[in-house]
Amino acid sequence: MASTIDGAIHTDGSVWTRYTVRDGLPSSQVFDMCQDAEGRLWFSTGDGLACYSPDRDPPDTHLSYSPVKIAPNQIASFEYSGQDEWKLSPERTLQFSWRLGPGLWSSFGRTNRVTFEDLVPGTYRFEVRAMDQAFNVDPTPVLHVFEVLAPVWRRAWFVELGAAVFALLLLTTGSAFQRHKRWKAAQAQLIAELESELHEAHEMQMGLLPRRPIQQDGYDVAGRCWPANHVGGDYFTYYWLDTEEKILGFGAADVSGKAMTAAVRAMQLSGIFRYEFREPKPPGEVLRNLHKELLSHLDEASFITCCLGMLDVRTGVAHLGNAGHPFPYLYSAATGELVMLPLVSVPLGMRLPPGANTDPEETEVHLEPGDALIFYSDGATDMQSPTGDFYEEGRLEALIKQHIDRGPEHVIDVVFEDLRQFKGEAPQADDVTLLVIRRSEGRPTS
Repeated sequence: MASTIDGAIHTDGSVWTRYTVRDGLPSSQVFDMCQDAEGRLWFSTGDGLACYSPDRDPPDTHLSYSPVKIAPNQIASFEYSGQDEWKLSPERTLQFSWRLGPGLWSSFGRTNRVTFEDLVPGTYRFEVRAMDQAFNVDPTPVLHVFEVLAPVWRRAWFVELGAAVFALLLLTTGSAFQRHKRWKAAQAQLIAELESELHEAHEMQMGLLPRRPIQQDGYDVAGRCWPANHVGGDYFTYYWLDTEEKILGFGAADVSGKAMTAAVRAMQLSGIFRYEFREPKPPGEVLRNLHKELLSHLDEASFITCCLGMLDVRTGVAHLGNAGHPFPYLYSAATGELVMLPLVSVPLGMRLPPGANTDPEETEVHLEPGDALIFYSDGATDMQSPTGDFYEEGRLEALIKQHIDRGPEHVIDVVFEDLRQFKGEAPQADDVTLLVIRRSEGRPTS
């Protein structure tokens, strides 16, 4: 089903999947779509014809959290993930179906966690399988066997010990009460220490990001990161590449994974980024060097998306390079248009089959007075409301066009506040980053 607003939707009769510019469409404006005899999907979009050739290789399913024994009256919680063999389907597009015991499989959905309450004591079989964007289903679901324990009072040894323990408890109640108080105090102290350490980790990670905006030579530059947890995997930076402060280097990145794992990789990226991009050089060369270096730091299931560039403030010419990151926006003050720069490429550190093209995509743009470049992470457009709706590109683009004339910091304030109101009480699933570079109006090029 084609949409002139937000891409196209494809179904196999029971499950739906959406294709947008994040999946490689030239435009979210789709007029028509069809499927040929070889199974390829053809899209007629506002920016031309596009083709998607689904693979036939199913994804692998993994259990990331799977308890073996569940205490009585406790919730059984399982977390799982998937890995598309050729990584043609982004992780966010994978869907999962599960079943408990010999029952029916659940409907496929994007959630990667399921919980069970009030399970009676006994042994259970939990299975989960992943499905990719081409409706390929893992034929070998992950099987996990776990046990719900019976309450202690039903066990024979407890009955035998009951009388003796009761007598002992009467004698030790006072001592036990004091120990409980000490335990509560120790627990509170431990929680406070953990909170303090997480706060320090947050401050350390935020310390890697630029501390203040740049307002120099007729340009305003600002960025902000909003982690989903205390720490996260988003990263951005901007700094001068020359002693005369005429060549500005900048970049935005998103590390796969969540929380502390992603934060550690983001800190590693920060040091590597600064080393590889310490002087003016083509963005494509920097990205290729980053890719080679990250191959020795990341595991096979990890990768980093990155969009970086350098701007000559004397000419207004910006050179951009992209490696799997959401496409940046270019705002034109002369026309009032906001266009997405389609820099199609693969993420850094991703291990592809021999001979696969890992070269980043590059482009050059010229910023006239009032023009701006905007970079964002997919945590913004993938933000969900309490009802499960996605924020998506259209809402972000409308806010940028409406407020960009008041400068980068104002745009970031407005977008972040709108995201908070949209999210409401819903949990934040991913980090959000926004980086804006604007050439001030009325400033001549030196």
